[in-house]
Amino acid sequence: MNVYIRQNNNDLLKYLSEKEVKELELKSQKVEQSPDEEIKIVTGNVNIIERGIVNILSPKTGRIVMTLSEGEVFGEEKLFQNEWSLFYKTETQTVFIKYELDFAVISKSNKIKAKLHAAINDSLAEKLMRLTQDSVRTNK
Repeated sequence: MNVYIRQNNNDLLKYLSEKEVKELELKSQKVEQSPDEEIKIVTGNVNIIERGIVNILSPKTGRIVMTLSEGEVFGEEKLFQNEWSLFYKTETQTVFIKYELDFAVISKSNKIKAKLHAAINDSLAEKLMRLTQDSVRTNK
């Protein structure tokens, strides 16, 4: 499990204006899950953890690959790759907001799409850095 302090700066909506956020919230849903529940990831949905802890696990070993907490984004990988082998499971009582991001119909504005892609890229880059750091620490 990651032991360093999270910055929680992965917020999917961080580059959007108030008006753009309201547009996205129309197609959002708050989800609450109990501890130790698997989270079903649907292609086209991206989630932000509002409260709780979500673990990303390897299907082969069941080992926790990464732990996510409040403010962090998950599920965005399936926007780019339909086949995703890792799975998500709650560690605690968890509340997250599920955003439906069908880029074909989300808005006619390429500006909103660009802002969402930038936030998603930030999230994926931070996860990759954390994964690399954890791997280096483990292999020492």
